[in-house]
Amino acid sequence: MHIILYIAVGTVYIVGFSFLFLWLNRNTGKPVAGNWLVVAFVAKVIAGFAYGYVYANYFPVSDSWVYFEESLKEYHVLLNSPTDFFSTGLQFNDPANLFSTADNAAWSNAGENILIKLLAIFNLVSGSNYYIDV
Repeated sequence: MHIILYIAVGTVYIVGFSFLFLWLNRNTGKPVAGNWLVVAFVAKVIAGFAYGYVYANYFPVSDSWVYFEESLKEYHVLLNSPTDFFSTGLQFNDPANLFSTADNAAWSNAGENILIKLLAIFNLVSGSNYYIDV
C-alpha cells in the first residue's frame, strides 16, 4: 500500500475509535471528560508508534513485533483456510487435555493466541501494517 493510504486508514481508525469512545463515555454517564479521553487515546497511539519504531530499528526482539509476525502467519491461514484459523488449538482428543497444565496445552497460552488471532483479523483491514494495527 502507498504511504498516503496508510495515513488515511490510520486517520479513519483514530477518528472512528475516538467517536466510539466518546459515545460509550456519554452512555455511561461521562465518567471522564470527552476531550481528555480523546487526548489519552491519541497519546497512546503515538506512544505505540514510537515503541514500534524504536524496537523495529534499535532492538533485536520485541513482544509486539513477535505477536505481529505471528499474526501475519495466522492472517495467511485465515485467507487460505478459515476453518483451520477458527479451530486452531481447540482439538481435544483426550478429555483430560482440557485441564492440562502443559506448556503446549490450548489454554496455557489462550491470551496470547486470542491476541494473535485478533491481530490477524485486523490485518484484513490494515493491509498487514504494524503501525495501523497499533
